[in-house]
Amino acid sequence: MTLNDKLERFFLEHLATPIDGKDLAGTVGTYAWRTRVSDVRKRFKAKGGDILNRQRRIVIGKDTVITRSEYMAVLP
Repeated sequence: MTLNDKLERFFLEHLATPIDGKDLAGTVGTYAWRTRVSDVRKRFKAKGGDILNRQRRIVIGKDTVITRSEYMAVLP
């Protein structure tokens, strides 16, 4: 099983659930995980679905803002 296969299976097990990018990196490796998401997105699109991405800004304390990148797989 390739890392792309592993990621696809992970998304299929978590359909319609936003997943933090850090969790994806922990699942399929720190390096090139974004490329793997792109590759798996093509697989989902071939099935009529997609992997959506959203950026959320979270305020922590008075002067700190972090950006969280989340991905969500959807199928028809």
